[in-house]
Amino acid sequence: MTAVYIIAGILAAVLLFRMIKIVPGDSICIVEKKSVYHKTLQPGFHVISPLYSQARIVPVEEKSTNFSGEKMNTSEGNTVEAASTVNYKLWDPYKPFFEFENLDGEVMQRAKDELNKIVAAYSIDAAFNSLGEIEDTLQDRMNSFGKSYGMEFSKVAVNLH
Repeated sequence: MTAVYIIAGILAAVLLFRMIKIVPGDSICIVEKKSVYHKTLQPGFHVISPLYSQARIVPVEEKSTNFSGEKMNTSEGNTVEAASTVNYKLWDPYKPFFEFENLDGEVMQRAKDELNKIVAAYSIDAAFNSLGEIEDTLQDRMNSFGKSYGMEFSKVAVNLH
């Protein structure tokens, strides 16, 4: 009879161990039910159903992508050469990787497109004199884009020549 209690205690301990997920502050946890995305858990203490859920803790790290040598037209029709570096963090890495085949390529292309639209609103002299404003506008637009995909853009640097 004691063997039954020991086995029941071990099973209860294993079940409890699998139910509790403590997500560290620099990570998130992807929960899948029946091998299909269910939800994302933010840092902290969580309890999940261990019988039909699987959880993976994924570190959240800042990523960087850049481009250079892109020709962009100003409002006057002049051409400037642009380079940009964009730093971002993934707060929900499942969504962007599920939506895009090449996340860095998608971020870089979006940054190019948005920067092209921004530079097109400036004259050549105003563009060179307003780099800080252009960077702020680009960061706001990238954050608007990233909000629905679990991304936050922390730094945007733009060089025009």
